[in-house]
Amino acid sequence: LGQCDLNNIKYGVVRTGRILANKDEWNVTMYHTCKQCSMGNIIFRNCEDWNTVEPVDPDILLKHGRFCILKKGQFLKPGESVTFSYAWNPPVIWVPFYFDLRC
Repeated sequence: LGQCDLNNIKYGVVRTGRILANKDEWNVTMYHTCKQCSMGNIIFRNCEDWNTVEPVDPDILLKHGRFCILKKGQFLKPGESVTFSYAWNPPVIWVPFYFDLRC
């Protein structure tokens, strides 16, 4: 993959302070730090641990068994980010598993 690897897929999680059905709400921003290429088909593993009482738009994050796919596989340009919120305890540790490059 050359210029980019899984370490270029980053995320930040912030507790919003809202409580929904006795669950904390979390705001998540997913982004990539690869400056040379766009990244797509970004898949996270360990999604079997991810649940939410707040619906998440499947166009943003789609859960499929133990995997989640970001933006239905669409490519993110360098520096582009995706943000969504979910409500569950505890927050998920997002583990990038796979991606494709477009340079």
